[in-house]
Amino acid sequence: MKAAFLRRAGDLYLEEVAKPACVAGSILVQVKEIGVCGSDLHYYNDGRIGDHIVTAPHILGHEASGIVEEIGMDDSGFTVGDRVSIEPGIPCMSCESCREGRYNLCVDVRFSGAPPYHGMFREYVLHDHRFLHKLPESVSFTQGALVEPLAVAHNAMRKAALRAGDTVMITGAGPIGLSCVEMARVAGAARILVSEKSAHRRRAALELGADFVLDPDEGQLLSAIRDYTG
Repeated sequence: MKAAFLRRAGDLYLEEVAKPACVAGSILVQVKEIGVCGSDLHYYNDGRIGDHIVTAPHILGHEASGIVEEIGMDDSGFTVGDRVSIEPGIPCMSCESCREGRYNLCVDVRFSGAPPYHGMFREYVLHDHRFLHKLPESVSFTQGALVEPLAVAHNAMRKAALRAGDTVMITGAGPIGLSCVEMARVAGAARILVSEKSAHRRRAALELGADFVLDPDEGQLLSAIRDYTG
């Protein structure tokens, strides 16, 4: 199978590698769609994010969907051919956070694409069956690959305790910010304000349901918020 490796900052290449062998507890997934996260761009441009440094050829990518190719256990709940979204972080399931059901806070998580753990810019991925999620036929592979970043926006709305009728201010209208616009609209926000420097992203925010957008470089951010919110 083919895989895309980052050798160092700015040096990305394709290489033919062995297809993973399915093992007990894991499922082999043929990757159909994968997104490019801002973290992938940081690794490509800088070769690192904080303490996560590319020191050897490394496979990036963690926003993926695909088709179940092979199953390594009888009671996984999956069948060959199932369409799935891949949850990229594999927690230890034994630390305090994991035991409390907050495995997203696991300090020993093995996160796909973050060195030293290879990611999903490849044709096949071997993944823990517990962190695969079936996709209904109404959800495309592209949409399935966007489940992970959409979950970030969903968590932001939960952390903000958004209630129907609230006014929401979203700073930045990149992919996550735009996802927050959609989540806020679905959650029943009465008014959604977006601050964004990019003109085309401001337009996208309006198309996705924002009520008011502004350019923070115009120097009227606070006054615009006061005027709009009353």
